[in-house]
This record gives sequence, structure tokens and C-alpha cells, in this order.
Amino acid sequence: MNDLAVTNRPSAAVPLGRIVIVVSYAALGSILCWSRLVGLRAGYCCDEIRTVTEYVSAGPRAILTGPYVPNNHELFNLLGWATSSLVGESEITLRLLSVLPFLIGVGVVTAWLHVRIEPLSAVLFLFLATVSPLMLDISRMARGYGLAFLAMSVLIVAALEMERSGSALALGAFLAAGVAGSWTLPHFSIAFVATGIVLLLRQDVRARLAVGMALSIVAIVAWYGPHFDDFATSVSQEYGVQIETSWLVTAPIDQTLVPALTFLDDTLVRPNLASLLWAVVWVLLIASSPFLRQPRTALILCSGVVTTVVAFWAASAYVAPRFFSFLLVPLFMLVATGAASILARVTTRPQILRTIVAVSALAVVAVLSA
Repeated sequence: MNDLAVTNRPSAAVPLGRIVIVVSYAALGSILCWSRLVGLRAGYCCDEIRTVTEYVSAGPRAILTGPYVPNNHELFNLLGWATSSLVGESEITLRLLSVLPFLIGVGVVTAWLHVRIEPLSAVLFLFLATVSPLMLDISRMARGYGLAFLAMSVLIVAALEMERSGSALALGAFLAAGVAGSWTLPHFSIAFVATGIVLLLRQDVRARLAVGMALSIVAIVAWYGPHFDDFATSVSQEYGVQIETSWLVTAPIDQTLVPALTFLDDTLVRPNLASLLWAVVWVLLIASSPFLRQPRTALILCSGVVTTVVAFWAASAYVAPRFFSFLLVPLFMLVATGAASILARVTTRPQILRTIVAVSALAVVAVLSA
């Protein structure tokens, strides 16, 4: 991990390049915040209605022990009930519980990439998080997807910091994020456990991490204990599509990145030639990421995605792209660092040009896709 910070950071900062980076952050950050904060007063729609009426308004007993369906993002609903009890229930209040965690999650990863990798990778990650039509939609909903995105952001950054230094603070953040994300979306625990297993390969944190993981798993199991009988029913819900065995190899891309960046129907993603071509494009970008040069950092970023997709396939569960939205955190990081690495190899011009070319190219892709 130390090599990443050395090999990818520009050797000399160009004052004009710094200005462009700052302007890029300011422009993208403004667009990100504005696009998430505008229109939050609109009436509840679709799944938001069920979330509010059956869980937030009903209170902790309905949330924690009532009949379970996937609409019940438990930690989010508890926070929504607590907040509504204090300040009153409103569309803005509940939606901010998704919007603000999402914005913080984007900020955490962007700042980490800026410090540990390079500014261009950070700008590209911020760009992807800003323009993704899927995240624009679900991060503004009164549901738990923004909270899960924050949890995954902290989990991945903490995991990379643990791999880099074995930090005790990073270990605590990793475990807390894993539990919080799993208490929001049950299948978040698949990525949490998969990433934790990778970190167990590091000998100096193995004992502490094993104890922490065991306690975390106990906390997750206890949290969902009242709902175990309902899980089999919820897994068999026929909403979305099942992952086809013939497309399993491409599923980690065409069930996550492709719908998130091309605005395909959120409830129906059937692989075809077009999605295969998109998957090839994203794989080529990802293959150039410096994260993939070291086996354990590659596993930290890829294991959760692959394991979650395979688990859904093995269970014959139905999938909608938003179910996997938290997996976009490591995927966006791979795409951003891969794109930055390609641009660094194909041009020797100043960083200002690379920044403009990268943002412009991805903007064209996003606009044409939408």
C-alpha cells in the first residue's frame, strides 16, 4: 500500500494544475450537493411510502420484531423514527438521513484518494459519484441506501488503511462500518465478512480482527434474530431478475457498474451484447488501477463485490441494481484510479490536461449513456 502513494503521486505540483484541481473539486462538489438537496420537499413516492407508514411511524417494535420485508432498512428506519420523534416527521427530515450520509461517504473516499493516491483519481471518483443516475435517484430517497453507501465508504477506506499500517483506529472504523451497514442492509454483511477474511491474511492484525469480527457477527445475528423465519420469504421475492449462470462472469460489472452509469431500468437488468460491451470497457479501465498491482489491495476492493454477486446467484435471489448500490464504492475507486493511470501513461503533458481530458471523456460517456 505504501508503494501506491509513492508511484502514483505527481513528482512536482504545477500551480495552474492545483488551481484546476481546486476548481474541479468546487464545481463537482457544488453539483453533487445541489443535485441531492434540491426538491426534497416533494411528497413520498413508491417504497418511501411503505417505509414511512409501516416502519418509521410505527416505531421500534415494528422495525425490529415485526414482519420482515426488504423495504425494512432497519438502522435507517430507527434513525428516522428517533429523528421524527425529536423534530417532527417530514419529507426533508427523512430524506436528509440518506442524503447527508451519502455526501459524507463521497467526501471520505475522495479525501482519502487525494491524500493516499493522487488528486486526479479523487476528482474522477467524485465525478462518478456525482453523475451516476442510479445514485442520483436512490441517494435522495427516504430509505437506507445513502447510509449503506457511507458504511461501505468507511469500510473500504479503513480496510485499505489497515492493510497499509495495521492501525487500531482503522480496525475500529472497519468493524463499526461493517455492523452499521449490515444493520441497514442484511446482504451488506456478505461484503463485510469477505473483506474481513482478506484482512485476516495480515498477521499483525489477525488476532484483534478475528475477535472483532466474531463480536460483529454476533451483533448482526442478534439484530436480525427476530426475522430469521422471514428471510427465506424475502429472498424469494420476485422483484428484479435472477443472475443467469451463463452471465455470472460479467455479473459483478453488468449488475452494478453498467446500470449505475447507463441508467438502465432499475428493476430489470438482463445482460445482452450492449451490456457485455459496456462491461469490457469498464474492465479495461479497472485493469489499469494501481490497486490491482498488489494482491491484498486487489482482494480488498474486489472480494466484497464478487462474493455478494455469487451469493445472490447461488441463492437464486432476484436482483435490482439498487440492491448492490453500496458496491459502487470500491468499483468507482477502481475505475477512477484505472482511468487516471491510463491517462498518466499515454501523455506526458501537465496534470491540467489530464484532468480536463479525463473529466470530459467520462462526461461524454455519462451524457450519451443517459
